[in-house]
Amino acid sequence: MARVSEIMSQVYENGTANSGQLPNPIENRFTEVNEQLDDMVTLINPTMTSREIQNLLINSGTFKFTKGDQAYLLDFLVGPAQPVCLDVQSNTKIEIEKGAVITIPPNSEDRYYIFQIDKKENVTISGGEIIGDKLSHTGTTGEHGFGIGIRGSKNISIDNVTIRNCWGDGIVIGRSYDNTASFCDTVRISNVTCDNNRRQGISVTTCRNLWITDCILKNTNGTAPQAGIDLEPDQAYEALENINIINLKTENNSGAGILVAPFKLGSGSSKSEFNTTITIENHKSTGDFRGMYLVGSNETVNKIDGQITIKNSYVHSPTEAGIRFENWMSSFFPHSIVRDSVVKNPNGKNTNLGNTGRSGFVIYARNTYRDGEYGNVNFINCRTTDDRVVGVDYTTVKGFWFEGELATQSVKASVTDCSSDVYLAPGFVRWNKGPGATTFSNQPIFTVSAGTSIRDASGAILIPSSSGDFTLPLSDDCIGREFIFKGATGITISLLPQSSDTIIGYDYFPNKRLSLSSEFDYVKVKSLGSGKWIVVEKQGNPYPTSSAKPPRVYYQTNPPTGIASNVADVVYNIAPAAGGYLGWVCIASGTPGTWKGFGLIQT
Repeated sequence: MARVSEIMSQVYENGTANSGQLPNPIENRFTEVNEQLDDMVTLINPTMTSREIQNLLINSGTFKFTKGDQAYLLDFLVGPAQPVCLDVQSNTKIEIEKGAVITIPPNSEDRYYIFQIDKKENVTISGGEIIGDKLSHTGTTGEHGFGIGIRGSKNISIDNVTIRNCWGDGIVIGRSYDNTASFCDTVRISNVTCDNNRRQGISVTTCRNLWITDCILKNTNGTAPQAGIDLEPDQAYEALENINIINLKTENNSGAGILVAPFKLGSGSSKSEFNTTITIENHKSTGDFRGMYLVGSNETVNKIDGQITIKNSYVHSPTEAGIRFENWMSSFFPHSIVRDSVVKNPNGKNTNLGNTGRSGFVIYARNTYRDGEYGNVNFINCRTTDDRVVGVDYTTVKGFWFEGELATQSVKASVTDCSSDVYLAPGFVRWNKGPGATTFSNQPIFTVSAGTSIRDASGAILIPSSSGDFTLPLSDDCIGREFIFKGATGITISLLPQSSDTIIGYDYFPNKRLSLSSEFDYVKVKSLGSGKWIVVEKQGNPYPTSSAKPPRVYYQTNPPTGIASNVADVVYNIAPAAGGYLGWVCIASGTPGTWKGFGLIQT
């Protein structure tokens, strides 16, 4: 037990118990001593057996696993469900001293808990290291060997613990073994590292009011899903309510850094009575298979209410896509918001992946899934970027890829203030065969090289990275869609309709092309169907290829510099002042040409 003799010796220091008199200042320490007695610490050392430790843990209180010359080697005791090393009671605080290591022997158990917290309240475990038997396991079946199991419990805190090499998960949070407590409530996991566990770093099947903060989940591998953290209920009556994942780092997990799979909540004849509310903020993923993977299922038949919010996520070099929504049907799964997030270098291993696997942000419906609308996702201020050398470090990646494999599947999403600077990317936003319901607000700006298809980039502002042709899709395949091009310095591009199509107003020129040749040129074309395109908006002076170039008109504060100009090009001054000019006119072609002011304004 706690060092009662030590505490009492301090009280009677320089005095006697028989005298009934306590010299000052000892008398003034009575309150302090009483507080210490109320919080006695039971010391546990590595030479003790599991049974000896468990006999102490039958009582509540504070227990300290001290560091010794050897690691703790815990045997399995008989638990209510499966082998358990230590069963923790309510109102218990366990402190594992820095440097103390708790291990288990090699075994063939399908399931086990090293620490079990089942239908308990007010439990804290902090410090030290817990090591499972993944590297020495003698069996081949099962996936449920856990470092810490929290089941149907309330007010639980796990802090500053490292858990590695478990046959299943580092930590699992779920319902009680007897199913009388269908969720955990108020659980805090902070400053925890889960490393090289076999199935998951952390699994959450049911919880309300969960905070996972400042944790590192890495190197999960061995059996699917192999995620850093997996939010995946088992039953419709469970809950994922007020789940908060803050400042999480996931690294080199063979599955997703964060996996969200709530589909069981809407399965069967009933559904969860709780809203599914998940906030993921400041997540950093490095080298995971996917940074985040949000996945639905055909077995969901009831609407799962709630919202998922992803903020300030940074995904670097995922093996596949950065943030991927798959089979996330709008009518069944929560509305989702992804904002202020960056994916860098998707398809990090440069393998031969399809477009849904080599893109930054993905919404995808497989052909084995139901007809209807998928997504219901808002992307706000998101960006895909890549700093590798095309053709040397990697092949082709996409910024955003939205796809339903069937003609009867469509994608609903909004894209606001987003951008992509990946090159050779024909599928910035793809609707495939479905009608599509994607809208753009403050159009995303994409850099695209000449010669690539732009049929899936409707609504985005496309800035060319090289001179050449851009072939418009067949007008009948994209009726009502608009394609926006902005010129670039030193680059000349041509918009080329299909051979059966024309751009109204430009069809009488050779090749029926419309060209842009400066950063001041801007054009928006819209498909009318029946082989017709129309220019609905333009700036500068896009001109028909192979015709005499008519004068271009600009609106700015001074003549152009560094761009090719032609005789009769005009700039109107948008900041006129007394003694200045109304504008300037080019009187000799060149780069930038010779410009003279006109329309002197009186002083």
